[in-house]
Amino acid sequence: MIEFTSKEDFLAAGLGFTDYFEEKLFEFYLNRDGYMYYDPVSMYMCDQNNQRIFYVEQGFIANS
Repeated sequence: MIEFTSKEDFLAAGLGFTDYFEEKLFEFYLNRDGYMYYDPVSMYMCDQNNQRIFYVEQGFIANS
């Protein structure tokens, strides 16, 4: 699981939102929990309880 604490970090990793609703969900969980997890195996964003919230269509780009 890869932790994201800001939308900027999420976008810098090459990930993105399919629609406005996903972006608002991301912001909601950042405000509520302070972070969201990305599971690169299932390609889902998860909350602090590992509950799948939304599917990410883009592939993760690790920093070199």
